[in-house]
Amino acid sequence: MRLKKQTKLFKWMLPLVLAFLLPQVASAYDFMVDGLCYNYNEDGNSVMLTYDTSSEWGTHYANLTGSLDISESVSYNGATYSVTSIDSYAFWGCLGLTLVNIPNSVTSIGDGAFYGCGNLTSVTIPNSVTTIGGNAFYGCSSLTLVTIPNSVTSIGSSAFRGCTSLISMTIPNSVTTIDTYVFNGCSSLTSVTIPNSVTSIGDAAFCNCSSLTSVIIPNSVTSIGDAAFCNCSSLTSVIIPNLVTSIGDDAFYGCSGLTSVNIPNSVTSIGGYAFSCCTKIRSIYSKIEEPENVSYGSDIFGGISKNYCKLYVPAGTVDDYQFTAPWNEFLNIIEEGSGSTTTPVNGDVNGDGVVTGADVTEIYNILLGN
Repeated sequence: MRLKKQTKLFKWMLPLVLAFLLPQVASAYDFMVDGLCYNYNEDGNSVMLTYDTSSEWGTHYANLTGSLDISESVSYNGATYSVTSIDSYAFWGCLGLTLVNIPNSVTSIGDGAFYGCGNLTSVTIPNSVTTIGGNAFYGCSSLTLVTIPNSVTSIGSSAFRGCTSLISMTIPNSVTTIDTYVFNGCSSLTSVTIPNSVTSIGDAAFCNCSSLTSVIIPNSVTSIGDAAFCNCSSLTSVIIPNLVTSIGDDAFYGCSGLTSVNIPNSVTSIGGYAFSCCTKIRSIYSKIEEPENVSYGSDIFGGISKNYCKLYVPAGTVDDYQFTAPWNEFLNIIEEGSGSTTTPVNGDVNGDGVVTGADVTEIYNILLGN
């Protein structure tokens, strides 16, 4: 992905920097039971599952292998305590861990709790959990199965980033925001269910999900963040819902399989390079009725063939589009209803209603990816 500013590069690197810094400042544990470490909570009746501070830097519970069933409660010094949370980076870098069952007593999974558990394949998250922290499963490259229950209201930044074996994900309707980088780099992800409760999709949330073939953005979403779907090279079409007001910088940058895009009238700003390098786009359906009143970034449609891509616009707005950048770069600006619903002619590749040498040129450009 193209990065325009040094500050933007820092924003991309920040989760990784924090992941390496936070484990160094956590406190020591209060007691140990069956090889697991715990800290007392303030209520005096419950505890947090934490990590063994004697572990080498970069790994926690280095000797733990196979399946782990976390207990709902533990007994120590004659008292029994409920296990209500998993501490930040508790199992950080635990490469021996393959499966985890989290009990119904746990309500929160801390930041980076299972960060870098590269052999973890399955996690059971109970209905008691309400928050999944940032970086919680970052880099769990073998994770194929994880179910997020409806009790979860918050999924932190980069929570499933780099889970390269994750195939599908259903986000519960209790979640209102898809945070930044949440599924960034989930290269095997083919389907995602986004509920109507979600109002915003954060920066780079699905960036580099190269196996993602389709995504339905619900009507509840009002903003699409910077680089939200960048480099999702298998996406073929996108319908942006009617409440979206802003499309961020690089939002669909490098979606090289994208062939058509629908942009609603609600959009008031389109960020720089939003659809740049989407070289196979041949149809853009813009519902924007006053294109001159929209804020545009740089090179929004860079790399798209303006000679062959058809831009369909609302009735009576062709002149407005012809005098408004970047829309005026398109050669074929068509009033919807005049050309978009006509009966197709066999052999008419470029959609002008007749079969000519221009259709051969269009085929040539498609094959070259122009």
